[in-house]
Amino acid sequence: MPIPLQRRFSRLSRGIGLLPRVLLFVAFTSGSTSATEAVPERIVWQKEPFRIDLTVGKERRVDFPGAVKAGLPPKLDSMVRVQSIAGTVYLLAHNAFDATRVMVRETDSGRMYLLDIAASGEGGSGPPVEVYAADEPPNAFRPSETGAASEPPLPSYGYVPAQPLAAQGR
Repeated sequence: MPIPLQRRFSRLSRGIGLLPRVLLFVAFTSGSTSATEAVPERIVWQKEPFRIDLTVGKERRVDFPGAVKAGLPPKLDSMVRVQSIAGTVYLLAHNAFDATRVMVRETDSGRMYLLDIAASGEGGSGPPVEVYAADEPPNAFRPSETGAASEPPLPSYGYVPAQPLAAQGR
């Protein structure tokens, strides 16, 4: 016996009404875990090497105050991929290895950073790392929520009163 047309529409409308709620639930629950993982680890560079732990197969990001170049020892060439783009270094370990010293140089200032990177097959990818110098404020280069680096504040100009037309000689 076929279901009356009115009952079919009521079932359909209940299903459609439930869909937005399910989508919102999925969006909020999946977004909440990534928000907690995205909190960066902040490191103040005080001329002391700092350790970066990698997990094999998972990429880790390290942000520096300016554009940098990373120098890898030859023994790490086949074990880790290093990409440097606009002050951000992306590290991806292909194999596990013990702590090894890596030198990173800022291209503009020449400042050198020393990293001791190590990789293991266990654990998560770790949070992104923000590095800034002790003599620079941490907000000077921090990426905004959109991912673009924040621009320096514009200079403030004072008010200049206009001269009356009679004083201008007209």
